[in-house]
Amino acid sequence: MNLRVVTYSSFASPGLQPADFEEILTLSRANNARDAVTGLLMFNGAAFTQSIEGPTAAIDRLVMRIANDARQCQMEICDDRAIDRRIFPDWTMGYVRLEGGWLEGQYGIADALSRDMPPPIREVLMSMASTLPFQ
Repeated sequence: MNLRVVTYSSFASPGLQPADFEEILTLSRANNARDAVTGLLMFNGAAFTQSIEGPTAAIDRLVMRIANDARQCQMEICDDRAIDRRIFPDWTMGYVRLEGGWLEGQYGIADALSRDMPPPIREVLMSMASTLPFQ
């Protein structure tokens, strides 16, 4: 099976409510399980960073759905690569809420990420976590 991982960032659209975010998590986890997609979502109340992985065709469809989702804006793909094995095999959508300050967020994401994750992807996620605007 051809596997691919895409990491992107985006901003929450104005007016995104906690109930909207809970709906995103619930529906995404169900859809990801159906489509054999796994990944990790980071959110700090204003900005999203997510890595999604799975079969290439499923990732292509998901990236298009995300890009057209009005609950977020300014989507930017930061990394897109083929992988031999999954980085987040047990997470239909792992979730890390980044709060506090940069250092707190950095430690939170470091704890959440798999130690055997390919270094380039781990570095992208760590870098992105460090640049998200914190509340």
